[in-house]
Order: sequence, then C-alpha cells, then structure tokens
Amino acid sequence: MVDNIEVGSRVTVPFGLHDVEGVVVRIRETGLGVRVTVELVIEGADEHLVTTYPREAITAVSAA
Repeated sequence: MVDNIEVGSRVTVPFGLHDVEGVVVRIRETGLGVRVTVELVIEGADEHLVTTYPREAITAVSAA
C-alpha cells in the first residue's frame, strides 16, 4: 500500500479534537476507495475501539 501502510502498521487517525494512535487490522478496496480498519487505544477506556477510516485520513507513524 501507499506509505507502507499494511495490516499491523502503527498509524494515527483523527478522533474528536485530536489524533490518536492505533494499529491497522484490515485494508480493503470498496466502491468508495480504500478503507482502513484500525484498532485504537483510547486513554482511560477499558477496551480498544475498532473503527474504519478512508485511506486519506490515515497517517503512518514513523519508525524513529
């Protein structure tokens, strides 16, 4: 995929007023374009949130 985003990649996505980090769990092509499903770690939450974003909303976390 573009920008080396693949299943297992660490990414940031928009969530409310800021971006949060998560892990890509699925990538699929739809009639509306590429959709990326991400498991988000929300600070203070008991469980992780799994949600889907358009590819354009996903930013790869640089491996520094």
